[in-house]
Amino acid sequence: METDKILFSLCTFAIFVGIVFSLSLPVFTTLFFDYSEYHFFIRQLAVGMICVTMMWSLSQLDPDKFLSSIGFSIFLSCLFFDGHYALSS
Repeated sequence: METDKILFSLCTFAIFVGIVFSLSLPVFTTLFFDYSEYHFFIRQLAVGMICVTMMWSLSQLDPDKFLSSIGFSIFLSCLFFDGHYALSS
């Protein structure tokens, strides 16, 4: 259980560092498209919060009951969306 807490903390820290680093990345894009200077930071923050919440909520489930169905649904949805975008381009 302690290993899970450490791994969760490290993943959350990595997501947080990525969100902070997104403040310096899109200088050209914000100037060229006339976006707000916090446009990409807000987007990254929203996705980061969703990811941390998803990690936490999935860790609360019983793996014997839900892991197989959740895993296959994620796998099949990725195959569907990847095939859809590959065919459209």
